Amino acid sequence: MSLLPHNFNIVPFRIRIGVTGHRTISDMARLNAAVEDILSIRYRAAFTLEAQNALDKASSTPVAFTVVSPLAEGSDRLVASAVLRHGGLLEALLPLPRVEYEKDFRTLESRLEFADLLSQAQRVAVTDCAVAIGDVDHRQKAYRLVGEETVNRCDFLIAIWDGKEPKDSCGTGGIVALALQKKKPLFILSTASPGAVDLKNGGILSADFVAELDTCNAIRLGQNA
Repeated sequence: MSLLPHNFNIVPFRIRIGVTGHRTISDMARLNAAVEDILSIRYRAAFTLEAQNALDKASSTPVAFTVVSPLAEGSDRLVASAVLRHGGLLEALLPLPRVEYEKDFRTLESRLEFADLLSQAQRVAVTDCAVAIGDVDHRQKAYRLVGEETVNRCDFLIAIWDGKEPKDSCGTGGIVALALQKKKPLFILSTASPGAVDLKNGGILSADFVAELDTCNAIRLGQNA
């Protein structure tokens, strides 16, 4: 299946991508290139061989991405921006109400970047606004909750991670451990060796309905010819 131009009459095969990762990252160029590689071709490795063959045969149905991102500084925004560049959709999943969440962003530039991405989101949700305000422990629980919900909502997860053991459950290592526990396909982009990508739980996603979807899309294309 190819990435086709958007057509309002065509229903795409949509893949939901979650993201977790460090807020401070270096070598952005290599990490960006690794994310681009996943979005361009490597995402296919998350699917079974049968599903890959079905996608190949679906000539009238484009692949489309939706990224589920908390839009924290660093990794969350890197992956969200890449998906938007690919014509995908953004679902912003925030751990805190916007005004409270922005207190965790260090600079005006960061808050402006957040606002810009948020304005491009098709959907904005707050996981739990009641537990986190004014209490450090509860705030950490809110970050854990948003990580859990990101894992639950995605087909596969991209983790930009240094590979170190987690200090707590709400950090990147904790969310990686959760994804592995849930047998979620997981692309790990190493910050220790930027550009290195390791896929865990690959080859398990199905595309059972893609043939029926492609038949409907082919009819729509024929009607518009």
